[in-house]
Amino acid sequence: MVAIIGNQAGTGKSTLVAMTLMPVFGHASAGKMCKDDEAMDKELETAARVFAPYIFLDDIGGGIFSTPLNRFITASSHAGRCMGGNSEMFRVPNVTQVFVTGNDIKISGDLMRRALCIELHLATEVRGRTYTRPITPLYLARPEIRAQFLAAIWAMVREAISMRESDPEGPLPMGLESFEDYTSTISFIAQVAGYSDPLVLPDLSGAGNEEETEMSDLLIDLATRSASNTSFTRLEMVEAARTLGVLESLVGLPGDKDLDQTQMKRWGRQLQRWRGRELTDAKGRRFQFSRRRMTKGATYPLTFI
Repeated sequence: MVAIIGNQAGTGKSTLVAMTLMPVFGHASAGKMCKDDEAMDKELETAARVFAPYIFLDDIGGGIFSTPLNRFITASSHAGRCMGGNSEMFRVPNVTQVFVTGNDIKISGDLMRRALCIELHLATEVRGRTYTRPITPLYLARPEIRAQFLAAIWAMVREAISMRESDPEGPLPMGLESFEDYTSTISFIAQVAGYSDPLVLPDLSGAGNEEETEMSDLLIDLATRSASNTSFTRLEMVEAARTLGVLESLVGLPGDKDLDQTQMKRWGRQLQRWRGRELTDAKGRRFQFSRRRMTKGATYPLTFI
C-alpha cells in the first residue's frame, strides 16, 4: 500500500496519486473508506474478481484499521464465492495496488508494515498560493503529457536494468518483510535515479503506528523507575500513561475523569496485546510485561529477566 499523509488539506495528496495513475491508465478513480469490515470485504472481493489494477481510497478521516485490507494487500492471490447465488468459487492472482490519502491519519501497525508512506508538509496557508504550471486532472490526461510521464518513468527503469546487467551480482536494497522482491526493486530503481531510499521508515507524528510506540515508551518508563519486579493495576497504568503524556486517545489527560467501563475494557485489550513482550529499559535491563488474572479485574506484572 502507498499511503500519502498531509498535515492539512491542499498539500497535494490526491494530485500526487493522480500523477501516478493518469499516465498509465488515463484515469484516477477515487473511492471512499468502507464503514465496516463486512463492506470492505465485499469491496475488495469485487476488485479482485475484476482484476482492478488499483484501489484509491481518498481523503480518509481519522485512521485506517482494517483486517480485510491487511489480508488483501499481503495475499499473493484472492479467493471467494462467485456472484449471483452461484456456489462456485473463484481464485485469482493479486494484481491490485492500493493507494490511500488523508490528513494526519493514524494507520494501524499491521497496515504500516505493509505500507510505503509519503508525508507532505505545508508550513504556509493553502489559500493564496500561485503556480507557474497548475497540475490538474485535465492537464494530466493530455496525451502529450502522459507520453512525457511514461518516457520519464521508462528512463528510470531502463537505467536500473542497465545498471543491474553491468553488475548482476551486485547487492540489492533490503526489501520490506512480506514484499521483499517488489520493494527491493522499487528501492533500487529510485536510488539508481538519484533519489533517496523510499523504504526508510517514516517519522510521522500525526500518523503511523503512534499507539505502538507510545505503549512501548510507557512500559520502558515504568521499568526504569522500578527497583525490582513489580505489578500494576489497570487504573495505575492509566494514571502512569496520563502522567507521561502518552496514549491520550485511550486514557485521556491528567485531571480527566475516570474511564468508564467501555473505555476501561478497551484499555485492557490494548494491555493484553502486550502480554509476554520483552523490552529493555533506560538502564539497559531486560524485562517482560505480563498479565495475571485476578478474582476482580487483572494485574500486570513487570518482571526483570
